[in-house]
Amino acid sequence: MRTLVIIICCFLSACSSMPAAEHNLSNSAPSELPPLPLLSDSYFGEPLAILTIAQVFSLNNAQKQHFQSALKSSTLRPLRPGKQIYKYIEKHLEDFNYHADTLIATDTFNRNQGNCLSLAILTKALVDLTAVKISYELVETPIIYQSEGGMLLSSQHIRAVLTDPKASRSYRGLSLYQGKVIIDYFPTRGTRALRMVAEDEFYSMYYRNIAAEAMVNKNTNLAFWNLKKSLQLKPGDAHAINMMALLHSRLGYPGYAENLFLYSIEYGEESLELLNNYHALLIRLNRSEDARAIAIKLQQYDDPNPFKWIQLADIAYANNDYPSALTYYTKAANKADYLHQPYAGIARAQYKLGKPRAAHNAMKTALLNSSQPEVISSYQNKLVLFSKIFGKN
Repeated sequence: MRTLVIIICCFLSACSSMPAAEHNLSNSAPSELPPLPLLSDSYFGEPLAILTIAQVFSLNNAQKQHFQSALKSSTLRPLRPGKQIYKYIEKHLEDFNYHADTLIATDTFNRNQGNCLSLAILTKALVDLTAVKISYELVETPIIYQSEGGMLLSSQHIRAVLTDPKASRSYRGLSLYQGKVIIDYFPTRGTRALRMVAEDEFYSMYYRNIAAEAMVNKNTNLAFWNLKKSLQLKPGDAHAINMMALLHSRLGYPGYAENLFLYSIEYGEESLELLNNYHALLIRLNRSEDARAIAIKLQQYDDPNPFKWIQLADIAYANNDYPSALTYYTKAANKADYLHQPYAGIARAQYKLGKPRAAHNAMKTALLNSSQPEVISSYQNKLVLFSKIFGKN
């Protein structure tokens, strides 16, 4: 069974007669998207009482009072507003525990736990009580995997950026901010921001995460209504459409699932995860020619993020598709030849393909690129194994 992929923030009838290869794969999305080809809402039960944005991103009165009193303390009062929030979070969440679930602001505050999105949600709730401005960045980090409920969950990492309008100045029409403060769950030296995240997209991430957790727990209704809310906030979002397609497929409607995949491809919001899941659906439906067209598109896809390719390679490897795994690991290595993970993957795939000498050479490069003692030890052991095997041939 192929593993399906959905994205979670840290911080898842008759077939269409038109084959994928004949669809317009333009990347220019129209200003107004046509309606999504969904099953009727009635298939998902009565509409559920989804939390409002205000309920997700607000604190209760006692929590607000605690924060506002702290701002007047001798410790925080002398600091810039953004730094005050940073220091408050640092102190209040001193023993903050990682928890995979996405929590609303009040629960993150009370439980002292959550994922990276939970921390960003709490930060937003605190910022709203001040004059500080907040923005959000999607950050490049190594992929974190969770396998639950028959799905492979992979994470995106988001962080909050605080700026104080009073500390800004203008230069040739540009606003320059001093004292920028980053609130990050896993601050890492050299971390690179991939892009800014608009506020509506940030809001939509909460509902998408709740939907992902509901899918893991096989709660179809909860997943559907949260995905609808997510797509209202960010129409055309590839990750939400990908999940909606998987949801329809799980209900036994592969035709609707395919139409959703094609909708995302045609109107410009596609992703590697979505293409991979569409490829898996076509294979399951014994549509080998259409699957081959999507496989070619996957191989030609030009995503500069090496961890995206490592992710796809790991999925292919887990499904015993070693040629595809080798292709994707190689693409990752070409994007970032300084990483050790792609070469270790190439070694594993080459070994499974019966090429221990090629596996040995790739593992040597992985060893040269690695610095962690436990990783070095593991690679050294594999080098010895590959040497013994190809030495006998």
